[in-house]
Amino acid sequence: STCLLTLVLEVGLMKGGLYSLGGAYVRIPWLDLCVYASYKYVSIALGLLIGIFMGTAVYNGVMLYVSAATAFFVYKSMHRAVPRPGHEATGHKRRMYYLLACAGLQL
Repeated sequence: STCLLTLVLEVGLMKGGLYSLGGAYVRIPWLDLCVYASYKYVSIALGLLIGIFMGTAVYNGVMLYVSAATAFFVYKSMHRAVPRPGHEATGHKRRMYYLLACAGLQL
């Protein structure tokens, strides 16, 4: 239940950020955003399994690595999905901040 609420809030934030970037011109389906936001749950399950069998120190290292890898993956995936703005300098900064926020939500 907490994971579902977190997922809904995260997807809502991502959709709101997309709306602020370009409104009708930036269209990424809800289901794609749900998938991008859900990758962290795979890494959590993997980390918990490793933590059960190998201990806390290994768990912490694995979670750090997998979280960073997931954030990098989401950043690169969203980088391709979100179109670049026109010639506005502020549009490029807003896009970059949006992509970094999406990646940061995975940590």
